[in-house]
Amino acid sequence: MKLAGEVAVVTGAGRGIGRAIALAQAKEGAKVALLARTAAEIEAVAEEIAAEGGIARALAADIVDIDSITKAFAAIEGDLGPVSLLTNNAGSFDAIGPIWTVEPEAWWRDIEINIRGTFNCCRAAIPAMMARKRGRIINMTGGGTATSFPNGSGYATSKAGLLRFTECVSDTIGGSGVLVFAMDPGLVRTAMTEYQLLSEAGRTPSSQHPETV
Repeated sequence: MKLAGEVAVVTGAGRGIGRAIALAQAKEGAKVALLARTAAEIEAVAEEIAAEGGIARALAADIVDIDSITKAFAAIEGDLGPVSLLTNNAGSFDAIGPIWTVEPEAWWRDIEINIRGTFNCCRAAIPAMMARKRGRIINMTGGGTATSFPNGSGYATSKAGLLRFTECVSDTIGGSGVLVFAMDPGLVRTAMTEYQLLSEAGRTPSSQHPETV
């Protein structure tokens, strides 16, 4: 199998794209660590993987909390082995609307989860990957990365920043054997997309820009 012997970490693995990535990686032979704040969701995914003969561990963690992530990665390495593949999929898009109407804390929370959360996971994974001269990191971008996103300024700002962050990290560790990629999965109908389409704020004409993650 393509990923036999790999230890993969997927954030936001309890549903949507993260769940699909985790299931696919396990099917290809990876031992998969599932990270999310909602324990019940990732535990259900771990059970799906185990039922198909795969290996998975569910670890409830807040990617914005560096201590939580540091402990999670230490637990993963102790249980499954050194992490060789990290997919930073967890994302947030709660602040929909003009900046003078959205809740400031919701707007900033989108930034924190999408950028700081990815930073924390990369920070936890990269040193050990570099020591082994082997590793792959995928950071999920999306709508607003390269174009304006009306009424989605927090999300778009975070995703544009995430692309530049990925470029900076990739250039910083170039030649180390660790590769860092940004990936836009395209339009996928997930719970986040449903929120954008069906919530009161999302139904306004200028907000109809369905998201991907």
